[in-house]
Formats: sequence, structure tokens, C-alpha cells
Amino acid sequence: MDRLLEESRELAENRAYKEALLFAELAHYMDPGNTAVQQLRSLAHGGSKLLLETDRLIKDKGMYPGVQAKAYDFFTAGRV
Repeated sequence: MDRLLEESRELAENRAYKEALLFAELAHYMDPGNTAVQQLRSLAHGGSKLLLETDRLIKDKGMYPGVQAKAYDFFTAGRV
């Protein structure tokens, strides 16, 4: 269980939210009442949704390119 949580945290810190969510879901399946698991699962889920929406924004053909660039810079914040 601890290894699943550790792996999920490391992946979330590296912005691999979908993968982090997988490990968090496995940990939740093993111990659904664990508060740490619930928090990590929530973090990974939120990060995954954020990346999805950011990708949609960047791929939106109707969006002004300057807005896309600013949004990309805001959400990546020097992590790329």
C-alpha cells in the first residue's frame, strides 16, 4: 500500500496525473477508508482534468493564438 502511494505521489509531482490516478485508484481499492489515499486520489483526478482541459484549449482552432500561448505558459509555469 505504501509503495502504491509513494509511486502515485512521485508521478503526480512529475505531472503524470493519469498514471498517478491509476496507482491511487489501486490503493483506494485496497483501502477505501484511508484518508491519505482519498487525498492523493483527489489530487491526481484534479490534475488529470486540468491537463485534459489545457489540451482542449490549446487544440481549439477558434481560440486566439495569443490566448492559447498565455494559457499554455500559465498552466505549464516553466515545467516544460
